[in-house]
Amino acid sequence: MYSGVTEDEEFRQRFPWFVDHWGGHPGFSCVIARDGDEVAGFAYGAPRHGGPRVVA
Repeated sequence: MYSGVTEDEEFRQRFPWFVDHWGGHPGFSCVIARDGDEVAGFAYGAPRHGGPRVVA
């Protein structure tokens, strides 16, 4: 995973809020990969609802 990002304390503190907040939206999914007892990575997303499509 991105070791520089996971060491960011603000990110670690806000991530549970982010999952709880977005987890209530229809179609939201979060998958967490583990290697034994350690988190190895994660992915999350939700379907796009209306509006223009934005591609970055």
